[in-house]
Amino acid sequence: MKSGAPPLRNSLPAGNNVAVHFSETPSFFRIGSDPLDVVPNAMISYASTTRGITVTVRPIYLDEPSDLLEREFAFGYAIQIENTSPNEVQLLRRRWIIEAGNGSRQDLTGDGALRPHPVIAPGETHVHDGSCTIESFNGTVEGNYLVQRADGEQFRVSVPPFPLHAAAN
Repeated sequence: MKSGAPPLRNSLPAGNNVAVHFSETPSFFRIGSDPLDVVPNAMISYASTTRGITVTVRPIYLDEPSDLLEREFAFGYAIQIENTSPNEVQLLRRRWIIEAGNGSRQDLTGDGALRPHPVIAPGETHVHDGSCTIESFNGTVEGNYLVQRADGEQFRVSVPPFPLHAAAN
């Protein structure tokens, strides 16, 4: 393994087809009590694949926490990371670049949202959620995940660029 990288560790029971969740799916994505029972077709999906790792994002405008008068527009997004490669990978870090229509930019990097650094075995999927607030009606998000294979090789997996549109639901 490369120095400074956490070791691979598998936290899944055998035969599970969904990897560890970063957090419970927020209520705005759920249609039932099961955290994986999300609204699959209510949101437009954006997907990209890098070396057998497919990242699919479904953004949604969050009317309730948004405040038009304060120019605070909140968005949530469901993220699915599917491993169709023959190798186990571990999520190490993420980088999100969020750009609002008014030109303001947030560059978020680190591993805080990825703890405990989930491992995604071949054929498995990891699901988590995220959110952001921007100061304009529209924006874009792009980024990547740094992943590591069991042999220590690290590479970046692209997050598909996706738009943020207030009241687009």
